[in-house]
Amino acid sequence: MFSSKFLKRSTAVVICTMLLFVMAACGGNNDTKSEPTSTNGTESPSATANEKPVTLRLIGWNNVPTVEALKKLNEKFSAKYPNIKVDMNIVDTNSFGQLKLTRMTAGDVDIIQSAPFYSPPVDWAVTDKPTWISDIEQGMYTDLSGQPWVGNYTEDAQKAMSWEGKIYGIPTGSIASNGIFYNKDLFEKNGWSAPKTWDDFVVLVDQIKKSGISAITIGGKDGWPANMMMNNLVGTVIPNYEDLDRQLWTGERKFNDEQFMKVWERMDQWNGFFDKGILGVDYNAALSHFVTGKAAMLADGSWRASEISGADANVNYGYFPLPNDAGDQVLQGNFDIGYLINAKSPNQDAALKWLAFLNEKENYTEFENTQGLIPTQIGTVMESEFMKELGTSLKLHYESLHYTPKGVGKYGSATAGALLKSFGGPIATTKELADLVQGDWDKALKSNK
Repeated sequence: MFSSKFLKRSTAVVICTMLLFVMAACGGNNDTKSEPTSTNGTESPSATANEKPVTLRLIGWNNVPTVEALKKLNEKFSAKYPNIKVDMNIVDTNSFGQLKLTRMTAGDVDIIQSAPFYSPPVDWAVTDKPTWISDIEQGMYTDLSGQPWVGNYTEDAQKAMSWEGKIYGIPTGSIASNGIFYNKDLFEKNGWSAPKTWDDFVVLVDQIKKSGISAITIGGKDGWPANMMMNNLVGTVIPNYEDLDRQLWTGERKFNDEQFMKVWERMDQWNGFFDKGILGVDYNAALSHFVTGKAAMLADGSWRASEISGADANVNYGYFPLPNDAGDQVLQGNFDIGYLINAKSPNQDAALKWLAFLNEKENYTEFENTQGLIPTQIGTVMESEFMKELGTSLKLHYESLHYTPKGVGKYGSATAGALLKSFGGPIATTKELADLVQGDWDKALKSNK
């Protein structure tokens, strides 16, 4: 069920909100500032009592499993290097951009948590220069290309945070976003099976609803989970979506052509899988509904597995990709969190030691098992049976290949499926929605010429 194609680094661009998606999907809303980590340990050749004390300053956004992984790593790191302490400043996702700007401007940071480098320029789309390119042009990040641990990672991972032949970071893991968690015990008890095809999925949802429990839940109140799944539904109708965005820009394809109309119709059908009032269910409530058995399935990314187990270790769950018509759907997703070094940091040597320590096989394996991401380092063994089932390779999801023209308005992308009346939105029919999306798209393309 979890076999998949290799994740490919495309020359296509992504929507500007992808950074927010990664941070929101893997983040929380609590600010934390750790005390510098310092653990007494035996003296090593690389850390003697005569070395100058250093405090590494690391900033990131709040993602509970990753913060826990960082705390464990920092404790071990300071045991090996007693002269180096790590001070973490972790904030909520909405505050991270301002924190990064403030700390980089002040020169008050050494290590920066980062999403992969999205939106590389392409010749078929009019695009603003991504912020990360401007940062690199200003010399903000250290070139890590020559570090010996770089070769521990897959070639695709090495490219995910690189530009013009230089590597500035490597994502520590990847995530699947097009899957559905399901309660294995509930399924077995009722004789249900994970669906292979879309028709199987429709039948399954109907069976679950007739049993008296909610078939599927999602964080409808938060907005982005629904938008994420709308983008993922594109791949259930258009399996070869790698060229779709370029074709939408050139006019070879339309949001209201025959094939894309099937996408809107599928979204309309998907919306009907949820109970009324889904727009009032927030992200945490959706998790609770699934864990307590009020809903048989949860639409979310693979990163949610650690939270499910954390909420109730006895929940027996599985994960299947949104089915397509052919029954050969694969997991789709993208790379996740990596780490950059401030090129102007006075603590370059200590920061490079920290990255090298993270990337030692034993340390990386513990780090990855704690944060619960799909490993990008070659040969990593995961402890969780769930993570073992997921495998280590993904197909790049549609959202990462989609770039929306500037000034497109509130329509103009597949996420508009959440505006259908079937999901609580104002648009009555799929045809009306398709025409509105294409109309906004055409206006934006014209204004960008």
